[in-house]
Amino acid sequence: MSNLHRKETVRDVTWDYARGIAIVMIVLHHLYPRFYIDPAVHPDSIVYFICYTCQLPIFMFVSGLFANSSANRYGTIELIKNRIVRLLLPFFSFILIWALIVPESIPRVFFENFKDGYWFTFVLFEMMVILAVCKYLSKKTNKSLFLFIVVFYVLFTIYELAIPRINNTINGLFSLNLVWHYFPFFIMGYYSNMLSKLFQMRFAAIYALLYAIAQFFFIQYENHALIPLCNIFSLLLVITLFTHGIRPFERTFANIGFYSLQIYLLHFFLRLFINEIEIRDNPIEDFLLNVVLTASTIIISILVARLIMKNEVLALLLFGIKKKKQFT
Repeated sequence: MSNLHRKETVRDVTWDYARGIAIVMIVLHHLYPRFYIDPAVHPDSIVYFICYTCQLPIFMFVSGLFANSSANRYGTIELIKNRIVRLLLPFFSFILIWALIVPESIPRVFFENFKDGYWFTFVLFEMMVILAVCKYLSKKTNKSLFLFIVVFYVLFTIYELAIPRINNTINGLFSLNLVWHYFPFFIMGYYSNMLSKLFQMRFAAIYALLYAIAQFFFIQYENHALIPLCNIFSLLLVITLFTHGIRPFERTFANIGFYSLQIYLLHFFLRLFINEIEIRDNPIEDFLLNVVLTASTIIISILVARLIMKNEVLALLLFGIKKKKQFT
């Protein structure tokens, strides 16, 4: 599994590909319920449920994988400063843009878990801070980093079980429910070298079967307690396949993955007119329509992102990208 981590001078296409697959799933997933704008829309497509259970664990795993090299190279303060620019600045910039478009979204957006859709950058920043603090404590006490991570997560889990998850101001403000749910996948990415034995092709069929079973019961009984099982088995399956070279349309998805953050931030503007596009009663027609809309949205987002990044100030404010090379 030498391709789980490579030297920084070589950009491993595997992880751009993984992010490309994940961002396509996210856009497709948001199109099925029309970004949840219409409460009457209840998607029942298997494609929707596959996207729903697969997409975010991939992103969190890859983010954790890259966080490993970043955390080892940079000091605590420098790492947090970089992530403020890379993650928090775009978050607040797009929240401000939407506040101008839909003024009533403020301050409601700050007290809801999903932050009007932009929770990922916010939550990922929190995970980086948690990792940085645990690493700092590890160095100061000469104790294992993993020990501090486990202690943190155990205490966090006790909090999650003890405090009501609904209508909790602190939970909503810091999106704690999402941090708690996805942090293990982030840490799996961080320790991916130690988990390399899990990503062997002989296990792929087992992961696929376990995912299919968990997904079936999740869809059949709408039991959200099964979502973590769907998440873990889907992640184990796709990472196993991707790291063993099973990457159909590799160049296309890798190119998409290179712009995954920009696509994520920009694709929400589709909400402004998505209700004008009717949902098809025929599931096959609806799937094909959503595929076309997804492809169009991604292409337009990449073109707009490229245009924005020609301006140094806009690239910094909207995407957290500095002119000088920045670690990932």
